Amino acid sequence: MPRFQTDYNSYRKVAFLDANIILECKSLDSLPWEILDPDGPILLVVSPTGMSQIDALKRDGRIGPIARQFNRLISPFASGGKPIPIKRSNPCVELALSFSNRIPWADHDDLDPNDGDSKIVAEIIHARDVEHHRKVLVSYDIKPIALATGYEIQTIHVSEDWLKPPEPHPKDRKIQQLKAKLSAHEKKEPAFEVSAEMHIAKNFRLVQITEATTEQKDQIENQIFSSNRKRSQFRGSGRLQIPPIYHDQSYDERYEEYTRKVSEFVDSYSEQMEKLLNQVQVEIKVTNVGNVQAENLLIEIESVGGTLNDRFVFIPPKGPSAPEPREEFYIPPYKTMADYIPSPVGRHEFEYKDFPSNNEFVSQTCQDFRKGQIHRFNGVFRPQVNSTNDFQLKIRATASNFTGETTLTKRFDLPVIRMALEEVVDLSSLKLKLPLPMQDLIDAERFDEIDLEALETDYD
Repeated sequence: MPRFQTDYNSYRKVAFLDANIILECKSLDSLPWEILDPDGPILLVVSPTGMSQIDALKRDGRIGPIARQFNRLISPFASGGKPIPIKRSNPCVELALSFSNRIPWADHDDLDPNDGDSKIVAEIIHARDVEHHRKVLVSYDIKPIALATGYEIQTIHVSEDWLKPPEPHPKDRKIQQLKAKLSAHEKKEPAFEVSAEMHIAKNFRLVQITEATTEQKDQIENQIFSSNRKRSQFRGSGRLQIPPIYHDQSYDERYEEYTRKVSEFVDSYSEQMEKLLNQVQVEIKVTNVGNVQAENLLIEIESVGGTLNDRFVFIPPKGPSAPEPREEFYIPPYKTMADYIPSPVGRHEFEYKDFPSNNEFVSQTCQDFRKGQIHRFNGVFRPQVNSTNDFQLKIRATASNFTGETTLTKRFDLPVIRMALEEVVDLSSLKLKLPLPMQDLIDAERFDEIDLEALETDYD
């Protein structure tokens, strides 16, 4: 089949493309060829050296597919066909190969026959059947532009807008693949959203109370004993005292134990009042925001700079209550078998592994934590005022069907004020001068939300 005779001079511009325009730029039909000539027609050509550079990269891992695609595109022309239509209008653009006459390298001292850019420029200079004023070199690189300009060849230095978006580095591509796999895996797992808040009243301050003096301790102890005197088991008064029908033999021993307990309480009176006043409600919320239920959910809560309780603890400023003589038919508290058998826990219910009872670590479990389910731990944080005053809650949530764990560390800024003991308690009556943190619960008679037995003992 005879080769089709292309009339190169029938085109207003013949644009010589270097290999990078084919390999690194966007598709030919999407590029703004109107900047060469708004009316057209325009013929895009690749010189023999440019085509050799493209062929050499057909096996390249990154741009090999582009090189092979261009080979398929230009193949009909290379086999003797007509120029390949790229755009039909605005302007009309077609694609072909260029051919050059033998190059007299001796006439071009500034061109190196072993340099690819020099060879392309030389092939443009000696392009067969193309008038010089129609020739345009289109390149993103500076070197061929500079060489062509020296021979008065028109040039177009294309902008970065012509380039394809940069491809990710192989390492970045691997990271993206791993992220995609992880994302697909996460769709088969639960996911947890964790939050922690402290409900702090306006103008709340932690109180650091000065140590009670010896005189103050004596005054406090006398106040407690004057309100909790030892009861006589005799009836009547003076010489008319009558022995009781039943005498509680344990009362003397229990009251002696009570006096020891009062002495211990008074020795740490300032610390006890700090424990009473320095209590803050906390709410920790865990939500299953994943697509499946969490199996064998485990929630762990660690407090830093303080301890956790399930409710407010009331420590009476007037000290522990004294024991009373027991009646003849007193029956001590006892437990039945039912007290030792735990109540059954439902699959969707929570149970404590570590109960919040003035400790720094709490944990809860749930056998089946459903999708969208929300669990709230409402407790009380008791800060311990010291030199650092670093108060934190650390939460960890995980499950048997969850890879890894979800964690949250929340720091809280709790201001501290130092006060003398007499500014906190009226030592003549042992009444508090400061508001109780659980006063709202007391006013609402919600006593089940307060531990009222912190100092109570049977003295058995």
